[in-house]
Amino acid sequence: MKENYMMIVLYKVLGRVTANMVSTSITRSIRLLALFAFLFAATGHSQTTDVWSQAGPGGEDDLEVYNALTPNGDGDNDMFVIRNIEKFPDNQVQIFNRWGVLVYEARGYGVDGKFFTGISEGTVTIQQNEELPVGTYYYVLEYVVDGQTKSRAGYLYINR
Repeated sequence: MKENYMMIVLYKVLGRVTANMVSTSITRSIRLLALFAFLFAATGHSQTTDVWSQAGPGGEDDLEVYNALTPNGDGDNDMFVIRNIEKFPDNQVQIFNRWGVLVYEARGYGVDGKFFTGISEGTVTIQQNEELPVGTYYYVLEYVVDGQTKSRAGYLYINR
């Protein structure tokens, strides 16, 4: 099903955020790509990599984000791991499905057992405590370093 709408596209060029108005008729999957591009533009990120972890050890702020989740109870990759997130307890993680619907949100991620395990927290369209289907999801991580808020965004793949 196609939908017509106006969309403002933000992108970062040489440190400036620029906005353009775009009128188009696109499918939901293309709309999600626009949302993902917006998330990256808004957070200052311009690329991801097709590997199991992004920004490996020693990367920015020594955080390592693992973008594969296999919540099948075998003890391997059963939760969304952000290595060293405990060093930044003032953080927030949001996870969106392919339609841009928020399926998980936590403040203080990685503290007191707060981890995403592929279970929905409940929204208008997804039941609480329901296993999310296999597929690609998108995360936004915000954390505070020395009083300055930083952010990252990327993809997360759930496979059962």
